[in-house]
Order: sequence, then structure tokens, then C-alpha cells
Amino acid sequence: MTRPSRLRLPHLPLLPHHLQWRLSLPIALVVCLAFFAYGLYAAREQSKLAEALLRSQGEGLAKSIAIASIDALLTRDIETIEQLLLREMQNQRALTIQVFDGQGNLVGDVDRVNGEPTSHYARPAPPLPTSLHELIFYTPDTHGIHAWHPHTVRGDLIVWEPIDNGIGVSLGWVRATLDTGPVNQTHDLIWRNNLFLLLLVLLTALLAVYLFVRRPLKELDRARIFARTLSHSWGMQTPGYPEIIEINQLFEALNLVSSSLAQQEKALREGRHFLAELAETLGEGVYATDREGRCTFMNREAERLIGWSRQEMVGQPICSWLHTRHPEGQFAEHSCPRTMAMSQKQLLRDDDTAYFRKDGSRFPVAIIANPLLENGEVKGAVVVFQDISNRKQAEATLRSARDAAEASSRAKSDFLANMSHEIRTPMNAIIGMAHLALGTQLNPRQQDYLKKIQTSAQHLLSIINDVLDFSKLEAGKSVVERMEFELATLLEEIASLYSDKSAGKPITFSIHVDPDVPPRLVGDYLKIKQIIFNYVANAIKFTEQGEIDLLISVIAHERGEIQLKFAVRDTGIGLTEQQRKQLFQSFHQADSSTSRRYGGTGLGLAISKRLAELMAGMVGVESRYGAGSTFWFTARLETASTKTAALVVESPHPEVSEAQLATIAGAHILLVEDNPLNQEMMRIFLEQIGCRVDLAENGKVAVNTLLEAPVGSYALVLMDMQMPVMDGIDACILIRQRSELADLPIVAMTANAIDEERQRCLIAGMNDFLPKPITPDTLYPLLLHWIPPTVPERVPPTTPQVDREQLARVGEELTQLISNSELKAIHMLELHAELLRAIAPEHYQELKAALDDIDFDTALSALGKLLHSV
Repeated sequence: MTRPSRLRLPHLPLLPHHLQWRLSLPIALVVCLAFFAYGLYAAREQSKLAEALLRSQGEGLAKSIAIASIDALLTRDIETIEQLLLREMQNQRALTIQVFDGQGNLVGDVDRVNGEPTSHYARPAPPLPTSLHELIFYTPDTHGIHAWHPHTVRGDLIVWEPIDNGIGVSLGWVRATLDTGPVNQTHDLIWRNNLFLLLLVLLTALLAVYLFVRRPLKELDRARIFARTLSHSWGMQTPGYPEIIEINQLFEALNLVSSSLAQQEKALREGRHFLAELAETLGEGVYATDREGRCTFMNREAERLIGWSRQEMVGQPICSWLHTRHPEGQFAEHSCPRTMAMSQKQLLRDDDTAYFRKDGSRFPVAIIANPLLENGEVKGAVVVFQDISNRKQAEATLRSARDAAEASSRAKSDFLANMSHEIRTPMNAIIGMAHLALGTQLNPRQQDYLKKIQTSAQHLLSIINDVLDFSKLEAGKSVVERMEFELATLLEEIASLYSDKSAGKPITFSIHVDPDVPPRLVGDYLKIKQIIFNYVANAIKFTEQGEIDLLISVIAHERGEIQLKFAVRDTGIGLTEQQRKQLFQSFHQADSSTSRRYGGTGLGLAISKRLAELMAGMVGVESRYGAGSTFWFTARLETASTKTAALVVESPHPEVSEAQLATIAGAHILLVEDNPLNQEMMRIFLEQIGCRVDLAENGKVAVNTLLEAPVGSYALVLMDMQMPVMDGIDACILIRQRSELADLPIVAMTANAIDEERQRCLIAGMNDFLPKPITPDTLYPLLLHWIPPTVPERVPPTTPQVDREQLARVGEELTQLISNSELKAIHMLELHAELLRAIAPEHYQELKAALDDIDFDTALSALGKLLHSV
């Protein structure tokens, strides 16, 4: 709310400038006005009284003459009337007295000439009055005397009085003219007296006011003089003036201001001294400049840093003496931080500036420039600078260390890649050859030996995978994926792992899921599965008999996010308190005896801990020695929408049938591999399914082979990554440069099973990625995906034997899954592909194509056609 503006009086230049007269004159004027008003009122009342008296005298004179003239008029005694009039003229202030008879004839006429009454009949008779308002009136003022005054009586007073006989018969008239001069004289006298009194009052008022205000004004003048001395005499005190409260309070306020100014001046003096001392003791150089850039102050540290003394620098344009904008550049006034701070009126920092010393040497400095402002105007600037030569050297050292660390990290990655390649390459041959040998005619002992070789190779491969996973986590290269999945699919894979790992052990495995755990979730499916796999595998390894339970519960659930707890409880050997403290550490197991008995790298739990932390969770263990353990972890996930189907995570090695492989029989494949064992193994794998294979021992041979062969000769290229002469990346780049080979599928075969290697392959133009060791389970599905069918799929007999109960059960489950728009229907369709394809191949293909396109309505229609064709 805005405050109302105060009323401001107009400036009057004629008013006196001294307070004494400004107080005296208004008071005197007020008093004079009061007396003048009273005098005017009194004069007016006295004039009215004098005039009323004159009228009364005129009426009395006329009335007495009228009474005395009755008999004379009746007898027409003119002489008696004249004598009567002469006698009345001597005693009255009348100018003329006239008597008229009833017919208006003048019968008596006396006036005053030279002060004496004289009869006079030569004047014409005035007309008699015709109305009452004509009985008393004034004649016009012919002399102009006192005409300026508002209360002056004009002319003479005329009074008519009728003469009757007492019974209502008019006998005549008396006309008396009275002189108003005495009345006006009295009036003038009253006004002169009032004016004199007014002047006397004015002078008296002025004198009184002067006498009353002289001392206070003198004290005020003393206060004014004292106030002027406060500009240079802080702390002085002056006596008060207790006779007047306000003036005494003014002196008290001035004394207080004087004391306050003295204290402030002392504080400022101490502050300036402190700041000066502080500036002198600072470890940074400080100097100040005026608006033109001339030095006005410099501390000792600035002298030491630049080599010039303050006596040399004060008054000099300091920037042009010591400043250059950049270490390698020239000075530019407009780019100086001090100039920029003054122009922008704000503090500026600069770490990319250098100063010159007196000896001509240059050193890097960090600058803080702050403008000095006064009422918004720039008066100068203060600059604080510091020699940062050591910091620059340290930064260079840190950069070198960082480059060395990055080089070390690259060397580590290269070492891991080479290690992975060097180990996986023979592992590929070992596992592959073992697989091929197991397919031959063997006696039981040979078959047992080969299975043990294959199991040991798989165990060694898992150790390599642990090392690579831990390396990725250490380097921070593992990221959390976000995918929608069904919890049931995850539990099926966990149960499958238990079946594979627990063979031969009397252990029961059960899964317990709280009812409030959503069936569909969004999160990193693979990381969750990896942690649970680690926990379950450990539980199986350390439990000889008993039970293993997987427990899943909800910790928190809010705003679409859910925090789940996954726990694996076993009845194994358990852990001591000391052993629990050592868990979840890299390359560490419970103790050395456990390591010798059970084996392992000690990385599984450390990897699990890192993966859980990536998903905003944590890990822990509860155990009692000899009574089992419970390993748990938490993860923050999202709840999937109920309107969309959850992603069904397909098995990494989907099973393929002989009928499917028959569709790519005769496909021409170029195998690019430098290792002879791997060449032989891969050729056998490919030829077993009817493919034709050409070998190329390096990338250069592969490029030449493709360029020399007719377009379309090869259906697929299997390209190893690390080869002599030319590796797979360079070979793929050269191949993709040829337009006729742009659509040729190229699949990378590499022992470096890391994400960086996958990205390198895809960027180079490869279509897919096949990590070593390679087995038919990983190779054949990939071939089916990239090689178009070369021969029609073998059609079963036209009259197949159909298990109607199984068909009804499968049809009911598929109908339910498709009706609920669940992608799990794709997995179920693949499981029962032979049964459904045997009934109606055309409807089966329509159903499969619809599910691949996630068109559930068309899929449901195709399923109905297929079931009704039986």
C-alpha cells in the first residue's frame, strides 16, 4: 500500500530566510488580523448606533413639530408655524424644516444658512410621500465626502411626519432634513483609532515574539554551529537547553551523533588499519587502481611478486607495466580482467593470465578483479593476484598422470582382451572337439573322459567370464539395462540351473514368492539373473544335502517403483563371524581350506555386490556355522503396465530341429579363421548340416575371395576378429565399401566376449556377434537367423498321427496366452512347433508370422483355423 504524499506548500521567494522573522511575522499578523476584525466589527456597530441615533432624533423632531403645528394649521397661523420652526432649528442639528398643509402647500420653511436658522420660501415644494418607505430616506451625496468608505452615510437624512387631528384626518406634513456629517466624522474617528491600535498591537506582538523566541533561536543557532563542527570534530559535546524540551532533545541527539561519529571514525580507522595490515600479510598480491587504471595501493606481496616497489608503481598505469592477457599473447587493455570488471560492474575471476616482473620474466597468475562502486559509479578497482606456477606445474603433472592412467587402463583392457582371446581360442577347440568326439562311437570310459574334459572346460570358461565381468565393473563400463520381463520366466531359468548343477545331490529346491510381488517387472533382467545364479550355484556347491529355497519379497512400493529382496537360503556348511566379514571382497573366499575343497575364483560374490549396487540395492548374508546360510540382495525396479505384455526372455541357445536345419542345407559359407583346429572344428559343424564351406586364413584372403567370386556366391561370412596380415575389423570395412557386398551377412567370431568388442564389430558393419567357444547350440540358431532357406522344409506325412489330448492342452494354453496378449505365447509356439506344423503348415506359418509381428488378433484367428483343421 502506497503512503499518501505530504502536502507541500508553494515556495514563496518573498518570505524571510531567518527563523526569527518566520516565527514573528505570522504571529504578529494573526494578532493584527484578530484586532482588525474586532475593530471593523466595533466601528460598524458604532456607525450603526450613530446612524440610528440620528434617525431617532429626526423622527422625534418631526413628530414634535407635527404635534405643535396642529392648532396653527387649523387656524392657518403661518407666523406661529414659522416661529415654531425657528425655535426648533436652534436646538436641533436639522438643516431644513418644512411644514405643508393637507393640499401640499408649503406653509412653513426654515433652513440653516451660515449656521443660523433662516426662513426661506423661494424653494419649490418637494412632492409629498406616497408610500411608507418614502417617509425616511437619505438624499444623494453631492459632495463625495467619505464616499470611499463602505460604512459612510450618503447625503442628508430626510424625515417626513404626517400631521393629523387625532381622529384620522390629515392636516399636513412635516419634512425635516438632518445633517449626517457628524455621524460620518464619528465613524472616521473610530476607524483612525482602530488603525492606530492595530499598528500598536503589531509592534507589540513583534516585540513580544522577538523577546520570547530570541533565546531559543540563539540556542538553535548554537546547535547549527555545533552541527557544522561535527564534520571534523567528532566526539565533541555541547550543553543542552533544558528550558525547552525540543531544543534540549535536539542537543542530546547532536551529542549522540557526535559520539556515534567518533566511534564510527575510530572503527573505520581501526578497520582501515586492519585491512591495511591484512593486505600486507596476505599471501596474494593486492593492488588498487583509480578509474583510469593508475595504481593507488599495493601490498608487500605484490611488490615481492612483480619486483617493483609501491613507490615506483603508485600513480602509474599498472596494467601496461606488468600485464599480458595470455602467456603467449600480447597485452590488450579491453581484455584485461580489471577493465572488464569495471565495465561490467561485477567481480571477475581469471586463471589464464600472466604478469611480467621487473626483470622481464613472466609468470602465470590467477586474478580476482572487483570494481569499486560509489552510488552506482565506478571509482576504481581492486585486484588480487596469485602466482600459480606451482599449480600449473601440478596440473601438467596430473595430466601426465591421467594420460598414464588412461594408457594403463587401455593396456589393461588390451591385456584382458588378449588374455580372453588367447584362452578362448584353445578353449574353443577343446570344447568343440570334445563335442565332436562325443558324437562318435566311444566306449563308456572314453565317453566319461570326454564329458569330464568338457565339464572342466566349461568350468574354466566360467572362471574367465568372472574375471571379465569383474574387470568391466572395476572400469565402470557396466550399465543398467531397462527391459520388461515376466518374473515367471526368470524363475523357470533358475529352476533349470538348479537341475543342471544339483545332479546327484539329495537337495530339494523350492521357490517362494510373496503374493504382492508383481508378475511383470521392468529392470535389468540379466543382472538379476546373474546374481541369483551366483547365489544358487554357491548354495548347491556348499550344500551336500537338505534344502535350498529362493525367497522373493517386497520391501517398499511407491509411485511405480518397487524394491524387491531376493534371498537364497540353504542348509549347507554355514559361515563363522570372521568368514562373514570377509565375504563380498574381490578374489576372496571364506578361508583357504574352503578354497582348496570347493574351488572358485572368489569373484562371484564381489560381482554380485557390484551388480546390486548398480541397481540401487545392497547385498548381505545371514549365517550360522554348520546350520546353513541365507545370501540376499535388494534391487530397485519398476512395475510393468498391466495393459502390455511382458517381454519373454528367450533362451540364449534355443533348440533347433533337424527339419529347420534342412532348410539351409547347401548354403555356401565363407569361414575366415587362422587357427587350424578351429578351422577344422567349424568346418565339421557346418558340413554336418549340409553347408558348403570355403576357408580363408586371414582377412585379406577373405576380401580377395569375395571380390573374385560372382555376386551372391556366399550366403554368409563367419569372420574371426584377431588374425595375422589383416584382422576381421579391417576386412569387414573393405567388404562394406563394395556396394554389391553391402547386404552380405557377416558374423563376427571372437574370443573377446566383452561389450566393447561387440560395439567395434557392429560399427565396422558386421551383422551379428558370436563369442567363442562356439558350439552347435550357439552356431545353428544364428545360421538359421541369417541364411535364407535354400530348400523347402520337409513336410511331414499328410495324415499325421496327432495326440489329440496334447493338442487340446496346447491349444487351450496358447489361446489363453494370446487372448491375454502375452509374448510367452511365442516361446510356447516354438516348444510345440513340430506338433502344430504337422497339423496345418500354412496355418502354423500364419500363426508364427502374426506372433512375430505381435499381432495377437490375427494370431488368435490363425490358431482357431489350425485347431479346426483337425
